[in-house]
Amino acid sequence: MVLNVNGLTRGAFFSALLAVCLSSLMLSPHAHAQGGLPDERLGQRTAPLLLLSRDDVCRNLKLSEVQVQDADKAIVEFFTRARTLKGKKGPSADAARNQIDQDQRVWLDSHLTTEQRSRLAQLDLQWEGPASLVTRPKVADALSLTTQQRETLRKAVEARNAARGESFSKAEEDALTKKTLATLSEPQVERWLAMMGQPLFSPRPTEKTSAKSHPGTP
Repeated sequence: MVLNVNGLTRGAFFSALLAVCLSSLMLSPHAHAQGGLPDERLGQRTAPLLLLSRDDVCRNLKLSEVQVQDADKAIVEFFTRARTLKGKKGPSADAARNQIDQDQRVWLDSHLTTEQRSRLAQLDLQWEGPASLVTRPKVADALSLTTQQRETLRKAVEARNAARGESFSKAEEDALTKKTLATLSEPQVERWLAMMGQPLFSPRPTEKTSAKSHPGTP
């Protein structure tokens, strides 16, 4: 089961994430050589296109060299557009942010195969992890979470966020996962795992000090 919950039409949310997630990336058409989306973002919601800046994700999706290069260029383009809207308000700014969101969706539709898009939706959920049950209403609804379960998970995510600060913490992520599994029923866990797909994604630490090989090579 693959549910369309990857947030390809988030509107202004996508622009905000671009500004946050790419703050540590060099504005270069060779994002992979800079390490891509940093490991510290693991467990936090991000724009699906930004996941394509990581070699481990590209390998998982089996992207071609051309697809990788096109993704690098698109990331820089979208970030540049989003940066010009930072701090701007009003209907025109909102429309421009929504257009960025729509253009990202069009880009993914036109540059990835159906199988790659489906897998990216799964990796998007896997990247955010248990927090997606709180940040994405469609996920919570698909699992038929009760009001009490939603509140328990909301508090667990808030505690995770407060504990980890700005950096990734495996211990805090593990604690959130353990709390989530204890909160869900067995059928809910099965549905959640089915939504995330198999195999589960295991991110490889990025190497920011040296250029890396193309995802299709050893």
